[in-house]
Amino acid sequence: MSGKRAPEATQALHQSSLALTISVRNVQKFSRVSSWTGPAAQPVRHCLFVGLCLIGCASANVKSPTVAPAATPRDNGTIAVSEKAHWDFFDVAGTRTPIVVPLPKAGTWQIDDQHTPWWVASNTKLALKLEAKLWSERRRVTPDECLVDLRRWRGDWVQTPGVNPVESRVEKLPEGFDSRLTVTTGADRPGPTQGTLVLLIGADISRCFAFLATLEPAEPMSQSEILARAALVTEGILPKIHLRTIEERIETADH
Repeated sequence: MSGKRAPEATQALHQSSLALTISVRNVQKFSRVSSWTGPAAQPVRHCLFVGLCLIGCASANVKSPTVAPAATPRDNGTIAVSEKAHWDFFDVAGTRTPIVVPLPKAGTWQIDDQHTPWWVASNTKLALKLEAKLWSERRRVTPDECLVDLRRWRGDWVQTPGVNPVESRVEKLPEGFDSRLTVTTGADRPGPTQGTLVLLIGADISRCFAFLATLEPAEPMSQSEILARAALVTEGILPKIHLRTIEERIETADH
């Protein structure tokens, strides 16, 4: 009997170690995201660290397998993004633009690229509004020069007073573009977006690309929910954005 139980015990111990490793990786990920806001986010970071450690400790017990928590609706109808550890995405291609944006499978997305020069997607359950635009210039451009155009068109969003930048880094998104990613949060005055904005502006020879993600909550949100939504955009949506080739667009039109 002891010979038969040994493989089962070994397998259970392997599953426990794997679950604990995944939990540790989640701690590292959320610790990195929460560091954006500096000292003000320390309580949030501590809560996320303790919560994820508890998940890891529980998974170490082979009698209590870990189950990833599902995102649950809040009383105001929004989804608790900070409680969801895994997201599935589906690609949405623009009808007038080669832009393809992966959207999280949550709530209902309202998409429009017919009544505005921008590709627009809104989701009330996630309290997010996403906007993207690709345009051409008659000269070689840089991200800073593309930003000049964006400020002329959307200065109300890009130059909002009282908004503090908490993250800025260079990216290669979409593929082939030299881009700058900026995350801002914490407006000094109340507003529909609570001052939260994810902006990606990029240049590829003579083309410019802009992506805006704004937070549109019906009610004020906790710091952890704001950070979780910012991370969902920067770590989940943006890395998967791509542009269809001419051949792909022709093939899609034929179907």
